[in-house]
Amino acid sequence: MAVLIVRRDKGYADKLRKYRILLDGLEIGRLADGGELRQDIQDGPHLVQAKVDWCGSQPIEIDARGGEQIVVVRSALRGWRTILAIYYVLFYRRGYLKIELQQQNPG
Repeated sequence: MAVLIVRRDKGYADKLRKYRILLDGLEIGRLADGGELRQDIQDGPHLVQAKVDWCGSQPIEIDARGGEQIVVVRSALRGWRTILAIYYVLFYRRGYLKIELQQQNPG
C-alpha cells in the first residue's frame, strides 16, 4: 500500500478557499492554504486532480508502488498572471490550478 501526500502551496490567490482533491474522480479531502492531506491508496496507477469552484487542474497520473507519492498543488495566478484571472476563469478553467508530482519515496 502507498501513501498519497498532497501539499497546497501558500499563495495570495484563493487564500480563503479550500481546494478539493480528487483521486480517480472521487473527492478525498479539501486543502486550505498551506495545508497537507495524507491518504492511503492502493498500489497501481491513479489520477489526481484539484478543483476550486468550477475551475481546477489538469489531472495527473501517478503510479503508486508503495512508499509516498508527494503531489504539490498551487494556483496558476502568480505574479503577473494575477491580471489574467478573468481569462483563466472563463476560458482556461482546467489551467487555473497547477498540480505536479514532486517526488516518490520508496517505502
